[in-house]
Amino acid sequence: MGKRGTLLKELDDSLSQVQTLIKKGADEQKMDLYKRQFRALTEINEYVSTYEWAGHEKNREKLRMIRESGFDYDFIRSELNMSSDALKSFLYRNNQKLEKYIGETTLDLIMSKNNTVGYGLMNFRLSAGIYKPEDIFMPYCYERFPEGKFDFIKLFESEPELRFLYTYSKVGFEEALANIDMTKLSALLYILKNPNIEKYREEQKDFIQVLLGINMTFEDYLMKLDNQRFEYANEQEFVSSIIDDSYVSDYNSEEIEVLKDLEDFDDFDLE
Repeated sequence: MGKRGTLLKELDDSLSQVQTLIKKGADEQKMDLYKRQFRALTEINEYVSTYEWAGHEKNREKLRMIRESGFDYDFIRSELNMSSDALKSFLYRNNQKLEKYIGETTLDLIMSKNNTVGYGLMNFRLSAGIYKPEDIFMPYCYERFPEGKFDFIKLFESEPELRFLYTYSKVGFEEALANIDMTKLSALLYILKNPNIEKYREEQKDFIQVLLGINMTFEDYLMKLDNQRFEYANEQEFVSSIIDDSYVSDYNSEEIEVLKDLEDFDDFDLE
C-alpha cells in the first residue's frame, strides 16, 4: 500500500480536511483557496464514486465496502475472509488503476498551498479523458480558433503554432501573470475602470483605444510611452539641478513648469 496509503483514502481525508477548514473560517484569500479545493475534490469524488474505473462489479463492491467502512482493514479482512497479503494486493492493484484515471500528482497539486488547484483539476480531467479543449484555453481565444480538422503534420515542424497555443492557454496565461507586478497591474485596472481620474484622462483614452485596436498599434503606443519617459527623465534631471535630490519626487508637472519659469527669470538680464 506504500507510505501514503491508497488514493481513495487520501481523497476522503483531503475532502474532510478542506471541509473542516471551511467550517473553521479564515481570511478571504484562504477561504477562496479552500472553496476551490473543495469544488475540485468534489468533482473528482463524483467520478471516483461511480467505480467504473475499477472494472467488474465484484471489484466495485469490495471497494465500496472498504470505503464505507472508513478503511477499517480488520473489519474488511473478516468480512471478506481475506488474508492481509490478499487485501494488500487487492488495494495495490486498484490503487494503480485509480492513479491512472485521476493522475498520480493530482491530489498533491490540489492540496498544495501554492495555489495549483487549477493544474490539479486539469491533470485529473486529462487522466480521466473527460477534458474539453476549451478547458485549456482562455474562452475568447478558443472561440477564435479554426475548427479542428485532421491532417498529417509533424509537430516538430509546427513550433510557431505550438508557441501560439501555449501563449493563449490558461497555463501560459498563469505563467505570464506570475511575472507581473500585481501592484502596477491593479493600478492600471483601476485607471481603466474609473474614467474620471483627471490626472490620467488622456493616457487612459490612449490605453483603452490600444486595447480595443482603435487608432494606434501597441508598438505606436509603446513609442509614445518612450517619449513620455524621456520627457519625464529630462524634467527630473532639471529639478535635480536646482533642488535637493531627496525632494524631486514631491514635485508635480505644474510645479516643474514654475521652476522652469524661475530659471528663465534668473537668466533674464535687467540691464
